[in-house]
Amino acid sequence: MMISAFYWIALTCCCQIISGNEPVIVHTNLGDIQGYQTDMSRVFYGIPFAQPPVDTLRWQPPVPIGEWAPQVLNATTPAPACPQSPSCTPSIICPTVFSEDCLYLNVFTPLLSNLSSTALLPVMIFITGGNFQSYFASGPVYQAERFANTNNVICVFIQYRLGILGFFATGRGPNDIKGNYGILDQRLAIAWVKANIAAFGGNPDQITLLGQSAGAQSVALHYVTSEMQSSFKGAIIQSSPMSIPFRTYAQYKIPGILLAKELHCGICDITCFRRASYQDIIAAQMIINTNITSLKILLFFEPWTP
Repeated sequence: MMISAFYWIALTCCCQIISGNEPVIVHTNLGDIQGYQTDMSRVFYGIPFAQPPVDTLRWQPPVPIGEWAPQVLNATTPAPACPQSPSCTPSIICPTVFSEDCLYLNVFTPLLSNLSSTALLPVMIFITGGNFQSYFASGPVYQAERFANTNNVICVFIQYRLGILGFFATGRGPNDIKGNYGILDQRLAIAWVKANIAAFGGNPDQITLLGQSAGAQSVALHYVTSEMQSSFKGAIIQSSPMSIPFRTYAQYKIPGILLAKELHCGICDITCFRRASYQDIIAAQMIINTNITSLKILLFFEPWTP
């Protein structure tokens, strides 16, 4: 029954995207963004909030995106998903196109004709779940045209680095991979929304974070982080956020040894790690996932966590 529902949602979304949509442009501090308007919502797909985390920026904190003006940013096509295992279920919600250049967000707003005043609207930022390893912001279950228009709310869906590329860590030293890059991606996306959402009709002082599964864990982390307190007003945590333990640097030691073996690199040879293709890294991740041994059984459910 659930699979049938996924297929129905996907078919509905495809019909909305295909059936001639009217272009719409918003003006942000970084430049103009062109999306489109359906009969239910204004939609903006694939807005970059960070520079591509590739080459020397792999396993580094995200770098804010620069201005694209005077060009107009085309935000009518979903961005690729962040690298992940190609085998996920159910297949209808799984991405098929991947790239390390994946730090993008989607915005859904109500139709302007449905707004009764010029007051800025509340904003919901949804952080996707998937065990910190899977899924993407443009999946069929994350299409919010009807929800945004019915509830007069701005809906934002963000992507962040996943799995080994988002959470692997070797230590705290200046030359180490320090980890938590997926969480830092989320922080930067939230900051981008706060700085730019007024251009879409959203109130930057009325932001609520929303997450399920790994998204709920992420929201909980932001909620208890002091430097994030001014970034949002509320939080909706849709899953138990602390039932699965987060990892320590010591617990990433064995995965680091296994990664070096699979990539034919020296242990903690970060330069060699960065030379590898993301496809080889994800292949190594899948092998490492089957080789991790621990008495803490919950680590098998989420082998790559903050």
